[in-house]
Amino acid sequence: MKNDVVAIIGLGQLGELLSKRVQASRLLLVSSDERKSSRLAAEIPRAEPGSEKRLHEASVVVMALPAHTLIPYYEAVSQHLSPGTLLVNPATLMSTEQLRKDCPKHTWIGMKLLGSVKELGTGKRGILITDSPSYQEMLQALFSPLGNVLAGEEDWVANCNRIAAYHALEACLRIEADIRRLGIPEELIYAAQTTVAKGILQSYPDGTLGHFGKTVLDQVLADRRNA
Repeated sequence: MKNDVVAIIGLGQLGELLSKRVQASRLLLVSSDERKSSRLAAEIPRAEPGSEKRLHEASVVVMALPAHTLIPYYEAVSQHLSPGTLLVNPATLMSTEQLRKDCPKHTWIGMKLLGSVKELGTGKRGILITDSPSYQEMLQALFSPLGNVLAGEEDWVANCNRIAAYHALEACLRIEADIRRLGIPEELIYAAQTTVAKGILQSYPDGTLGHFGKTVLDQVLADRRNA
């Protein structure tokens, strides 16, 4: 299949990230904010501002929109899509199977991103999960700069994101509470969260904890055994 023209609809944080990482010979950027689409197109090689009326030019359309707007938006623009256009759903909270059921005129491909958009924007790689194994190779060719594409269940991404976000936020709240309890100046909280905690969260899975980190890990494991 030719992936010569890809359209990205929606240029929020996710849409902008996808636009900057996709590998396509031509890229159409479609947004209600025409100034943003023009600015991004000027920054990205082979990209140009697009419009809904030009969606028939694209062989692949990535719907980088809020989950609750996907179906209404599709119904409004489907007349501009070619019959063979492939639609990619990256919305974590929208089931691709539901889109296939409610919008059956086109082929829908799930592609959910496991990773922080902010961190991936710095060049780090995440993991992409697709529920459409037959399109895995195509997605890998398009989005390999973002990470490896794996075939699997869409719920994996939602569950991993939810678990990681919950425990990360819980850690932030505990850091704030414990530092305040010791009467340490407030300005140290931010540094503790964004340098110490962030560094530990990166070092532990990488296996690069230093002596201090390993000592604290031993304490955490001991506390767990004694709980």
